[in-house]
Amino acid sequence: MPVIAAILSGAFFWFCYWFFRLDGHKRIEEMLTQRRNTKRRLASLEAEARAPIKSIKDPREAGTVLLFLIARQKGDYSAAQLTAIEHEMRTVMSLSGDLAEAQSFARFACTKTPSATAAIQDLAPLFNDRLTAQERDDLVEMLERVAHVDGPPNEEQLHLIVALRQRLAPPDAVGEGFGWTKARG
Repeated sequence: MPVIAAILSGAFFWFCYWFFRLDGHKRIEEMLTQRRNTKRRLASLEAEARAPIKSIKDPREAGTVLLFLIARQKGDYSAAQLTAIEHEMRTVMSLSGDLAEAQSFARFACTKTPSATAAIQDLAPLFNDRLTAQERDDLVEMLERVAHVDGPPNEEQLHLIVALRQRLAPPDAVGEGFGWTKARG
């Protein structure tokens, strides 16, 4: 027992010597600061990645982003997918004119978002606040139609559609009805 006490007291003595005389406290402080800065950096990178999605205020733009996200789950966009997305934008969302700017922003937002699930989490409150129940149903139907382009939907696409349905408000929630028909400004 005295040998164990001698070993423990020696280890304690050398720890105190290292901590006070060899600047061990500074090394511990540096390690904790580095850990704290790493957490901040990761949070900043995630916020930067989600910024394009969170900046969307028009549900039509948000719907376009989701259309591109669902199409991207099968790989690169095919010509049929791009045509289907443009058709949905013109018919259901009532967008007219040149759609290149809206499509470019949607593609950019798709490449920056950390995951499609994160995009759904960020966009669902916008859909719940601004769309009526019929418009939310239209959104899900649009996603299903785009997912069926180039064959049946894959597992990721089905998972995203289910995730969006779960995040959208129940049928008794009422939006303002500004969604597809006119933008809020």
